[in-house]
Amino acid sequence: METDISSELKSQFPDNGYSIEIDTVQEELSVRAQINTDHGVLSVVTTGTEEVGHITTPSVFGAEGDVTFRGKYNVVLSTDGSVQVIKEFKDLIFVQKSDGPITFDVIPFEKADVYLLTPEYMATRGTNSYVFGIPWI
Repeated sequence: METDISSELKSQFPDNGYSIEIDTVQEELSVRAQINTDHGVLSVVTTGTEEVGHITTPSVFGAEGDVTFRGKYNVVLSTDGSVQVIKEFKDLIFVQKSDGPITFDVIPFEKADVYLLTPEYMATRGTNSYVFGIPWI
């Protein structure tokens, strides 16, 4: 279910200093990041309501009009019908140029692959990434 009452929507999360207007609140499952690995599909999925909005004032957080997503998310690895939760985020924001899922950057190593999740494409002091490793078994 999607609600479009942007003038009335208030974030369920603490103020983070971004100039964001919430456009809708989604309750259905959404995928914010995804990549196929040799061990399954690594994804970031919502675990509750998700606030969808846009940047209203250009800043070091993004350009005016950039799409924002904020909510609770799980990083999951899906393999042969099973789903393993790797990490839970209680409050994560994505700032992107488009509304499609982003991909992970991959750094291959001899005994494991490392996957970088970078939910914001720019920030004040460089971009923040979350690192997940999948060992070769």
